[in-house]
Amino acid sequence: MKRQISIILYCAICVFGLLLSCVRDDSTEFGSLQTSDVSIEYPYEEISVYLFEETDITPVVKQEMSGYDLSYEWSIYDADEKYPKVEVISTEPTLKYTFKSIGNYVLKFRVYNSTNSAHKDFRLKAQTRFQEGVCVFGVNEDTGEADISMLETLSQEDIEQGIAPGVVQDCFEKVNPGIDLKDPLQIKEAGRFIIVPTDEGKVYKFDRYTFELYSISEPEVKVLGVYPDWWSQYSPEMNSTFCEDGRMYFYNPVLDNFNIETYYWNDYNNEDIDATYCPNVEEYGRLFFIDYDNFRIGSFWGVGVDDLYIEDENYLNMVSEFNKKSYETMVYVFTTDQADPNTVNIYEQDYYDWMTPNVVKSYSTLNLKLTKESDVIDTEYGKVYFNNGNGIYVWNKGNEDELPETPEITVDGEVTCMELSGDGEELYVGVYKASAPGRKGNIYIYNTADGTLLKKYEEVCDKPKFIFHKN
Repeated sequence: MKRQISIILYCAICVFGLLLSCVRDDSTEFGSLQTSDVSIEYPYEEISVYLFEETDITPVVKQEMSGYDLSYEWSIYDADEKYPKVEVISTEPTLKYTFKSIGNYVLKFRVYNSTNSAHKDFRLKAQTRFQEGVCVFGVNEDTGEADISMLETLSQEDIEQGIAPGVVQDCFEKVNPGIDLKDPLQIKEAGRFIIVPTDEGKVYKFDRYTFELYSISEPEVKVLGVYPDWWSQYSPEMNSTFCEDGRMYFYNPVLDNFNIETYYWNDYNNEDIDATYCPNVEEYGRLFFIDYDNFRIGSFWGVGVDDLYIEDENYLNMVSEFNKKSYETMVYVFTTDQADPNTVNIYEQDYYDWMTPNVVKSYSTLNLKLTKESDVIDTEYGKVYFNNGNGIYVWNKGNEDELPETPEITVDGEVTCMELSGDGEELYVGVYKASAPGRKGNIYIYNTADGTLLKKYEEVCDKPKFIFHKN
């Protein structure tokens, strides 16, 4: 019995020794248990990519030993979703992919062979080249077709490399090929939308970040403009529209609903009027309009309309100023005398008691020819900007006894639109130069502190009609 046990033990030891030698011998039929480590290198952990442009990302992949086949997998999910769906978008070593939705994503790259694997996560931001910045709408004088140009929004990588922003032209056409946008009457940002009513009676709604067109509505009555109503302070997508029949309609751009309201502005229903909305007196709950035909100012509030008549005056424009100390909003009305167009009158009115105007100043000017086409914009620092011809005039409200006769800024061309930056430090100016060989629209940006030209972008659009900073 002992002899049998010894034989069995001896055989077991021999078999174990044989197996051990096979494991150590790479050439045996049992194969190799050696592993080849894999590593991934890339200079950035945060990546910015542009929508509608192919992304090309090529990390450096290394493995410890040769002779092992590598496999690759790129996957992505939305970083802002609570329960995101992971999607595999490539199985190649280089990611070539076109993003079509703005957002923050987690991009995962996995590399593996038969023995080992490695992975690397990237924080990825998908944005457009025209996501935020100075935006200008140009209009072709012959066809009425509008084009949108915008200062380029650079990625963090481009900024770090010192790349200077250029101008992206034809933004709307790039995203919506074959769609014509003609004769815009107004540009209005409302929530996540940009709303554009046109002279042909259509209302365009597109994404404020990508310019992707959502809808084209055709209300029964032509919409002259979209404006914030009282509810807009709680929801930016609650608006009113002012239509050519003098009636106000409630407009919800989310649902594309135009609902009739119960009050009119003009005295004659369904009669066309020559009127303009005054965006510089935009206050929640009260909207101001100038009726050039009937020489009056109308103000919608709540469910009624107030009218202000100043006899023998031609209305030009209005601005408002909020006093941070007294918490009062003053409205300034600019008019010219019908008998003497060189005389400019400025009326000051309390926003809540604006039916009783007080004459602030009356000026006789020869060089400053203000018309209803002149832009008049106000700053909280007491400056009022006028444009006329090739000049921009600045009136220091309350500190000067006369309106300026000479422009503070002169351009090579015609000033067709202008707007201030949100902080009031920059003045955006659209300039039309009829003699330009190519596109005749230009963007000038000035420092409001001293009037110096900061940047100039030439031949970037047709004749500028609207200019603003798109957020």
